[in-house]
Amino acid sequence: MKMIYNILYKNGHEDVIEQEITEDNASSLKYVNDVILESMNEDASGVITIGGSKSNVSFIRLSEVIRVSVKIEGQAE
Repeated sequence: MKMIYNILYKNGHEDVIEQEITEDNASSLKYVNDVILESMNEDASGVITIGGSKSNVSFIRLSEVIRVSVKIEGQAE
């Protein structure tokens, strides 16, 4: 399974970031999702890190984000 983040920034730029879900990172991904939700609800700033390797990491300043859509792909419906 993988988590797909569709991030829309205030400047109109859109990013799509995919992150494999494993037993090792599932709780960390839940934490990232909780931070995103809290930031959106409280209009708070913060920085999140998404990525599974040293060569593929995204740092996102939440104060610059307008919308985050999260989809889990490969999950039984």
